[in-house]
Amino acid sequence: MRGFRELGDAGGGAPLKNGNTGGWRIPGTFTLQEYYESIRKFQKAGSGYQPKPGDVVMYNGSPIFGDHTNIVVQNNDGALVTVGGNEDGRIRVYNNTKKDYDGLLGYGVVD
Repeated sequence: MRGFRELGDAGGGAPLKNGNTGGWRIPGTFTLQEYYESIRKFQKAGSGYQPKPGDVVMYNGSPIFGDHTNIVVQNNDGALVTVGGNEDGRIRVYNNTKKDYDGLLGYGVVD
């Protein structure tokens, strides 16, 4: 999770600030969720929110992703196409055609 997410968020004009340390790195999906909640940009899984390109998808215990984050590239009627780093040692584009979202925490919304 480290590196790719941080680069994506910084490149999107949304600098991160860890509320615990004040630094730019936010390790862990729950700490990232807390960050987005603190700026009122978190949409919980099951809320009906439809993610948009650039939004951050957060998983915990997902059978596909484990504890991880990805960035939405496209939303095809609920089938998300995402890109994530450090997935089997590489950057991967994933097309979730089965709409399998077990372990989904929610979304960090990027304006």
